[in-house]
Amino acid sequence: FETITGYSRDETIGATAEELGIWPETDFREKFRYRLLEQNRVNNMPAMFKTKDGTIRHTRISAEKIDIEGTECILGVFPDVTDEVIAVKALVVRTI
Repeated sequence: FETITGYSRDETIGATAEELGIWPETDFREKFRYRLLEQNRVNNMPAMFKTKDGTIRHTRISAEKIDIEGTECILGVFPDVTDEVIAVKALVVRTI
């Protein structure tokens, strides 16, 4: 997380994504929450995230609800796929 976003462990422990301002799309949280509540998991949901320095990057989030000692939590991964998105856009432009 630190490598991808630039936020240190100390900055993220106890903070929410909203507090960090990581999701630049204002409606993303609601879309994500709806899918997670409806299906208990999300697979490869396209999204953008904002790094600590304000750079916008692309990701595909996979997450699921889990229980840790009676507390409902979300376990998820969101790999940086920005280079892939840029490459696909370049190929599309070349074929048009």
